[in-house]
Amino acid sequence: MSSTDARLVFATPDGTGIEVFLPDDARAVIETALRRERTRTHERLVVRSRDLLLPSGRRTRRTDELIGEICDEIEAVVASTPTTIDPTTADRLAAALDGLATVRAAYQEPDADLFRSFAAQVELATHGLFRPTRTAAWLLCWPAELVEVLDAELARLTRAMESDDATVARLFPAPHLDPELAEGWDALMRRSLVERRLEAIVEVRAAVEDGHTDEDGVAALLRTVNDLRLMIGTELGISEDDDTARRRGGADRERVDIYEVFGFVLSRLLDALDIG
Repeated sequence: MSSTDARLVFATPDGTGIEVFLPDDARAVIETALRRERTRTHERLVVRSRDLLLPSGRRTRRTDELIGEICDEIEAVVASTPTTIDPTTADRLAAALDGLATVRAAYQEPDADLFRSFAAQVELATHGLFRPTRTAAWLLCWPAELVEVLDAELARLTRAMESDDATVARLFPAPHLDPELAEGWDALMRRSLVERRLEAIVEVRAAVEDGHTDEDGVAALLRTVNDLRLMIGTELGISEDDDTARRRGGADRERVDIYEVFGFVLSRLLDALDIG
């Protein structure tokens, strides 16, 4: 695993803190970057010290001072890893890492992506809907309003699948262009596919209620939320090629909002899986 792909941050199993770990290669890259930026900052401050009376000189000096503060913030955590930090410290660390990523990118340094990844991991572990832990568990940190919407839409999805409603047709695409073959496949496989999705719904409900799940539960959640979006998208006439229904007002507005909320949930889950 390369430094830029390494998982460096996990939520604690009880969700009260953030555990920070640094593989040797990631630590080496970060420490080298911090030393380099401190050197650059010092060199600029020395060169510009005679220009402090100029407004532009004062602004430049403050920028360099901020870079030094960013390095201090990161180094304080890096030096003590592995360590567990509280959410407030995590917020400061995420901001510092994002700032350093910007600085490194400005110098076209290849490690900018590592700092962006590190910042994203801290942000995810602190505020994300999904928080990987060091164990096999994933914490599901969902606001009550989202849980309520999810519960209602899962009930609608269950009813639609059990009644073979047209809104779930996209969940069961025919594997054959020939209508006769497609009908035969549907008669043979449809019930089995519906049962699998109903089992996934039960698993998702249990995970959200418990506040945690495992990798299989995350996969079930990913599939189920995507099914919800397909169902709602079919209701609204939203397709991958035409999103004009998203701009509708009136009675459809609430359904469009729910559709977009589930899109956000999917994106956060995919981010978590990608970072992990």
